[in-house]
Amino acid sequence: MNPTHEIRYALEADACAISELIYATSQLCCFTPEHPCPDWYEASIQPAQIRELIGSAPMACLVAASDKTLVGVLAISDSSHVKYFFVHPVFQKLGVGKQLWQFALDGGLLRNTVTVRSSLFAVAAYARLGFKAVEPPQVLKGLHYQTLEANLKNDIAQGQADKQAGRVGPLKIAGIQAEGRRQLSAKANG
Repeated sequence: MNPTHEIRYALEADACAISELIYATSQLCCFTPEHPCPDWYEASIQPAQIRELIGSAPMACLVAASDKTLVGVLAISDSSHVKYFFVHPVFQKLGVGKQLWQFALDGGLLRNTVTVRSSLFAVAAYARLGFKAVEPPQVLKGLHYQTLEANLKNDIAQGQADKQAGRVGPLKIAGIQAEGRRQLSAKANG
């Protein structure tokens, strides 16, 4: 059984830890020497910007803590767009992301339709939450992403039914990721 982590709303005092979590996880999971972290992205996740984000009205920012160390963050804009959803690599696949997501669902923080610009690395994690691609992978000022959307009422119920029936699994998700990388490579070379 996965351990339960403390899930709570972020405080302005968490801004430095959230900034460090997003940056460190991004470096390990989202960027490569061929596709390094763009300067504008790094500037957008500095503590001052995160502090401002936490205090803004249309934003709900949740954190997961393990022994008082922040190990996950979920920031949702206007109840309909996932701005940041990061779990420290050491804590990935331990249920931290699911706990953050469930807290948001249970707290009524999400509308029926939710979008995200997912890193290509995280597409599989979002697919497990019921998200589906709505356009091919894109590049925005050096940041590679795929726009995904979930209809929380329909897609998640269907995703759970597919999983129980054995229609969704690692091979299908790996195929989705490979296709996304192929399209992105073709676009970059083409």
